[in-house]
Amino acid sequence: MTQGRYKTLISGTLVQQSAFSTGGNNPNNLVDSPLSLDGLGRPIIRGTSLAGALIAQAKQLGEIGEQISQGLPNAQKSKDASTDLRLRESVWRFHHAHLSNNQSLDHEYRSGVAISNATGAAKEGAKFSVETLPAGTRWDLLLEIDEYLDDSENALATALLSLEEWCLGHCWLGRDVARGLGWMKLENMQVYRLSPEHAAIWPNSTKDTHTIIQQDLAHTLLTDFDSLYKHLLPQRKTQQLIGTGRITINPRVDDEETPWGLEMLAVGAEDSAWSPQSLSDEQLIMPEVFDPTTRDSLIDEKITHQDNLLAWTNVATTQEGELLEGPQPYIPGSSIRGVLRHALEDFSKLASEPSGASNILTQLFGSMEHSAELLISDAYLSKPDYQAVILEMHAEDEFTGSTFATSKFDRTALVQGSFEFKLALQTSHPTALQHYRRLFQQLNQLGNQHFLPIGASQWRGIGWVHWQFELEQDNNLTGGDHD
Repeated sequence: MTQGRYKTLISGTLVQQSAFSTGGNNPNNLVDSPLSLDGLGRPIIRGTSLAGALIAQAKQLGEIGEQISQGLPNAQKSKDASTDLRLRESVWRFHHAHLSNNQSLDHEYRSGVAISNATGAAKEGAKFSVETLPAGTRWDLLLEIDEYLDDSENALATALLSLEEWCLGHCWLGRDVARGLGWMKLENMQVYRLSPEHAAIWPNSTKDTHTIIQQDLAHTLLTDFDSLYKHLLPQRKTQQLIGTGRITINPRVDDEETPWGLEMLAVGAEDSAWSPQSLSDEQLIMPEVFDPTTRDSLIDEKITHQDNLLAWTNVATTQEGELLEGPQPYIPGSSIRGVLRHALEDFSKLASEPSGASNILTQLFGSMEHSAELLISDAYLSKPDYQAVILEMHAEDEFTGSTFATSKFDRTALVQGSFEFKLALQTSHPTALQHYRRLFQQLNQLGNQHFLPIGASQWRGIGWVHWQFELEQDNNLTGGDHD
């Protein structure tokens, strides 16, 4: 036992920068991948999930001691038995995370499907659904560190160094982080350092943990804790490159309309909270001859016959205003990822790239054996000035020149709007980032020329929009938001 030290508590708020889902098991639920719920039916992030994510982050920054993690069970068994290695609990102890202030949020359901690169259509038997919570959702975080058991005296410093990355928004939790979900940012990080005299106060199972901290341990709050970990310099094992992307519908050229005609975007969803009534008079464009007094009856008709829904979400309140709040269209990260992968694979084939190019793409987008080194968030509106139209479409009979049988349908498409998303490239290969930069240069060329179609009805003129990517320099720790 280390004399003079007891425990350190680190609290904060994890704010979702995208939708989030963590594995649950509800056999009565119709969704393929349900959310994890506790015994009271509340969404929960288990402490094991948080611990695994922070340990993975710490390992990217350097070596970690056995007092934090002794590795996987197989690795533990393979060690020399003569060393008297006794498994012990980690000095890091994450409490389960629940929604801040008992937020009441509607769960959102999104469907996914694998697209065949050969046909551009859905693969047979590759459709699935996921239950999520929307971006902006806030979670209470609490990490307890047993400093009195830390012989290395580095467990606290390692935790703070790793959590600083989370303060920068480099936190990925739950399922499908490479496909848009699970992007998090840590806000309001606070450190409470307890001495042995506080053993009678903490722990106390008869009181709520956050109540104890705010009422009984407020005097232990550190206003400046940089000195606790700044001596521990990161020695990155994993190189990291952070970037952003933007998808713009009908970008103006010198304040003029696009010279090549009207651009539209239709990213659909099978199960969506969207309906034409979700759009205001300013957001839904109607023909000039349209009678405004009949708007509601027309919308009711479109709701009845609407076959192609917009991907729709309801972003919760965000403290720092990084995302627009409220109901809005969005583009799933899985849609963006699919477009980029197919474009680069096609480009590689057309350019007769060497055989090693396919290995680079496999590293970038992952496979059944290896995790993807490219993470992409969902894309959200950067401004609220989006507009949509409802298109009446049909398949034409080539013999009569009229509508083919009953193949008339409606499709909603956006004709104005700008969406932003985030990118993260993580690799342990020294030269991989240089290859990835070149790949994104190719994507920028294609995107600037509107040759990265996305969404539905690409062969009907929809989805050919403007893309732009920006990659920062290799990421170094520059300090996060501790307030």
